[in-house]
Amino acid sequence: MKQPKFDENSSDQETFAPFILDNCMNSEWKDVRLIFGEWEWFEENFGTETFDGYYFNGYGLQGLVMAVRLDANLDVEPETIHYNSEGDICNIHFTEMAEAITTANLASEMIKDKAQLKRAIQVARENGFED
Repeated sequence: MKQPKFDENSSDQETFAPFILDNCMNSEWKDVRLIFGEWEWFEENFGTETFDGYYFNGYGLQGLVMAVRLDANLDVEPETIHYNSEGDICNIHFTEMAEAITTANLASEMIKDKAQLKRAIQVARENGFED
């Protein structure tokens, strides 16, 4: 499992790319945030804002993250996770670093592998996580 390498701003923009992991544990919020807002990345890699009919926006991507957690037999909505996505950004807050790292690994692997992405879309649709 990959481990984050936070820069001087407590952000890791490379290890889990295209996702970003921000360490805000030393802030007033005391959380870790998994963020995706690099929509150009989708267009570069898929040529569109959809894949297999699944729309990529903040809520849609959040649904895929929930799906990979479920598929990995992890609790989708534990008390340690707060889903805070909006239309143009996927933003997931974690109160535990280990939970954030596990989810970041799952999410970054899924988004770069078309077979895993298709599986996540299927799980998201079957469980009502789609947008």
